[in-house]
Amino acid sequence: MIREISRRFSRRIHRNPPAAASTLPNLFFLHLPKCGGCSMLRAFGEHYSASPNTHLLDAVGSAAVAKATDRNALDYRRDILLYLMSSMRNRESCYISGHFAFSRMAYELFGDEWAYVTVLRHPVDRWFSDYFYNKSRGGAHSGIVDDLGDFVESDRAAMMGRTYPRYLVEGMERMDDPTRVSECINVLKKFALIGSLENLDLFVSQFEEKFGRKLVIGRENSSPVSKDQWREAITPRIRERVEELCQPDLYVYNYVLKNLL
Repeated sequence: MIREISRRFSRRIHRNPPAAASTLPNLFFLHLPKCGGCSMLRAFGEHYSASPNTHLLDAVGSAAVAKATDRNALDYRRDILLYLMSSMRNRESCYISGHFAFSRMAYELFGDEWAYVTVLRHPVDRWFSDYFYNKSRGGAHSGIVDDLGDFVESDRAAMMGRTYPRYLVEGMERMDDPTRVSECINVLKKFALIGSLENLDLFVSQFEEKFGRKLVIGRENSSPVSKDQWREAITPRIRERVEELCQPDLYVYNYVLKNLL
């Protein structure tokens, strides 16, 4: 059923030849937390600012609605993504971005109309950036109040170490299933372009080659905690613990660097 609907709506426009300079692809940027996504939003926005067919997800608002309706936030955002791609079908120069989670149904129905793009970051650095950023927020949305030594033993700390499978593979009840890592890699193989925060020059070059547009990437939403403060707080024991927590993300990240960039 899904495949039949997909063929009906498919325009098959994005994966093989680079876009002509006068045409913007329909771009879906999956913004993984603390992977430089805010800088990417500005860079993409320079090209899509004139398009009426854009949507930037309100992470706080969507999380609040999910909580009020007793839903998992990522599953709720999958539904939003499905709705947006459906509402934008048969349009050009569309742009969707934010802390969405990959939706298998949205991809089956509309994936051939969109260029899927994301950027990864070394998982241990991503984990610490996530912690220190949210620690500085205190009681605000997603804020963390525990000190680092206590936090690394929490359920949320473990969840942060498997961010890539959590955002890319559906089924929160299977969070510890080892097959999630291989499923995560299979999902990433569907993306038109993947970058790494540690090598954005390569991403910029590949984006221009594929889509005919030059990205200018600045620095946005940087951590309010300095690297010196990081070093003071991160003991060898804590780093070892975080490396252990990040094994699922590390496997995905290393596979992508070796095979998909």
